[in-house]
Amino acid sequence: MLFIFLFLLFAVEPAFAQPAPKVEIVMGQEKSGTLAGKVIGLDGEEVSKAPIEAKSIESGRIFKTASAVNGSYSLTELPAGRYEISSPVAGFEHKQVEVRAGETARTDIRFVEPGPTLGTIGDNDLAARIARYNRPAPPSGLTPRTPTGQPDFSGYWQNAKVDAAKPEMQAWAEALAKYRVDNDIKDSPSARCLPDGVLRLDQLIQTPSYLIVLVELSTQSHRLVFLDGREHPKDVDSTWYGHSVGRWDGDTLVVDRVGFNEGTWLGGGQGLPHTDRLHLVERFRRPDLGHLEVETTIEDAGAYQRPWTRKVTFELRPNQEVHEYVCENNLDPANMVGK
Repeated sequence: MLFIFLFLLFAVEPAFAQPAPKVEIVMGQEKSGTLAGKVIGLDGEEVSKAPIEAKSIESGRIFKTASAVNGSYSLTELPAGRYEISSPVAGFEHKQVEVRAGETARTDIRFVEPGPTLGTIGDNDLAARIARYNRPAPPSGLTPRTPTGQPDFSGYWQNAKVDAAKPEMQAWAEALAKYRVDNDIKDSPSARCLPDGVLRLDQLIQTPSYLIVLVELSTQSHRLVFLDGREHPKDVDSTWYGHSVGRWDGDTLVVDRVGFNEGTWLGGGQGLPHTDRLHLVERFRRPDLGHLEVETTIEDAGAYQRPWTRKVTFELRPNQEVHEYVCENNLDPANMVGK
């Protein structure tokens, strides 16, 4: 009996020793495919760091990646099916493509439409848009406050969103703005080493007596908002950035600005002009640690038919600061005559 038992045991052992086939892995490979291609700019250039999203038309599931230095992208192990592919950065085309099991579908994605300007030079630049999308989220927390209880606006602020009403311009102002845009903003004051950007700010430094507004990449790198209760001078001098006085309305700092010359532009990318009748009222709010809101009412009866508003939301960038800037386009030395 022992002999028969051993014989049967060794006779059936090979059947149990056979490895099970990897059916699930094979099936998984058969049901997935790859989507690949390149991200291409307006002039045919390869675009790097562009976020790419492929949305399954059947399930609604979204698969994400980003383009490499040479503009290429790849999404592997995609479930077979139809997808809509594009980029969350505005201006890219949308395409539909079918991914088949075990195959690679190739589809290039092109940037086709710059879209409306956001009001500053460079907003329509694709690299700037991608950098804006990829930047880290601002820090979270409560609004910091000064020893006297007011919100502290100090920090380096990066433009995140602009909401602006469309200004109703006088005919001459509209024609001038169109001329400036049609000529690629080549007449911008900053191109001639002159102060620009009446509405710009990059860094704020708040003291009991002043709000100091620092502007990067500008010949006039700062302006002062007086917080000591003073009024505008009766005969205010015309300057590039005007004369600014501020008062507190609860947690909102209301800044009144008058006394402008006509050399600066209101919106760099839009070429918006103004006259010396320009009057600005800015309302600064800091709802939390990472955000700053500035709502500006713009009134200039010499250039616009009625007042209009512009609201900008900024994000805090810790450990950043305004860098030194020197304008090197000064042509005067070539015309100076020495002994």
